[in-house]
Amino acid sequence: MDRVRRSQDNAAYRPLAAIHHEPHRNTSYDHESGLVYNEVEVSGSGSHSNWIYDYRTPRLVRVRPRPNEETGARTLAHMALIKLGLESQNLTVDALQMVPWPIGERIWHQITQNHAESFYIWRTFAIAFGTDFADGYNRYMLDIKAPSLPLPEYYKGLNSRKREWLTCLRISPKQVTVPDLVSLSAITNLSVLDLSDGQLYIENRESTFDIRIMRSWSELARTGRAFRSLEVLMLGWQEKVDTWIFSLLDSFPRLDIVVMTDCHWIHHKNHKEWQEDAWTHGWSFMPSKRGAKHLRPLLDDKSFYLASVSNLHYEHMRMAAGIAEKNVESISDRPLLECWLGTPKPWRHVIDEFPGTRTVFFQKLATGRVEQNASKRSLSDMIDAKRDPSRSSAAHVKPPQNTISSKRRIAKHSTSSLLAEMS
Repeated sequence: MDRVRRSQDNAAYRPLAAIHHEPHRNTSYDHESGLVYNEVEVSGSGSHSNWIYDYRTPRLVRVRPRPNEETGARTLAHMALIKLGLESQNLTVDALQMVPWPIGERIWHQITQNHAESFYIWRTFAIAFGTDFADGYNRYMLDIKAPSLPLPEYYKGLNSRKREWLTCLRISPKQVTVPDLVSLSAITNLSVLDLSDGQLYIENRESTFDIRIMRSWSELARTGRAFRSLEVLMLGWQEKVDTWIFSLLDSFPRLDIVVMTDCHWIHHKNHKEWQEDAWTHGWSFMPSKRGAKHLRPLLDDKSFYLASVSNLHYEHMRMAAGIAEKNVESISDRPLLECWLGTPKPWRHVIDEFPGTRTVFFQKLATGRVEQNASKRSLSDMIDAKRDPSRSSAAHVKPPQNTISSKRRIAKHSTSSLLAEMS
């Protein structure tokens, strides 16, 4: 069992290395053969029991510092940076809070040069330096293909009650139980949630995501106990999703983007069956080609991680604030953590294939219009104006209701008026 050391300023636990116990030996005797033998029981520590301290870098190895390339001896400051880079796993929030960011930035550069930027040290820098660390070092990737701990233990590590960072989570409902899926509500800083199945080797399993799960989440969100930071919901290969989803989305206060792909009951070919329910609850959708064109560059991020979903957080910020530029990482004031738990199927078909009718991009209908002079307003003010109709003079745009019938009524009224005039 892992020992746990807690810090007063860091609510999430910091697991230490697993304790290696002596093997348990038991001497036994076989009555049939007359042989005496020893039974040895050895317990393993688990491959990801220390997942917060694992090195999640491209090479996953620690590189020794290079020899001094300059002439002369190293300065004391340079030697101190090298030592801090080697001992970075022992840094704490208390030790970094009094450090100015220019020095903290040099320490971070030394850590990344050693390829030692574990999730623990990234999280420590995010808490200690806040917005300074968010500018330029704002994303971190965790890809845990074979979780060895109970999923709620991972949720604790991903959570930040004070929202020092935002979490983007990808998980497969076919690989988790109903209690584990419901307990996702414990991640208070959850910004992007991707529920994707589609794995061929577990096709016989049934997805645990259904209307009951969504109702429980909706009730928690309506009462303000969970999902206060959820901005984007992605549903992939969910055979149980139907028109009931739109009525339950109303309870999530910040949810503005919903993307569905390969859902049996909701796709562009049968849009006449669900578009009225979507409009009724304030959701519009892009045409198939436009939606795929809009989504493709967000998922095709070769500089970070292919098919990553954290870019949709930046897209939400851009759409909510009415900013036209695509590169909006500079306006995000919090670092982003993206985590893949298990093996949820990536949305690579959006990147590789021709735009089809399988993917639907929903947007929450705007209730206000952001002023064009956005440079004089803060980001939070722009988002509030976008959400609150009382802060804008623009009326809520409603969809056309039965255009063909309306044209027929107008034509009929015009004919009757003409006959009345002739008589």
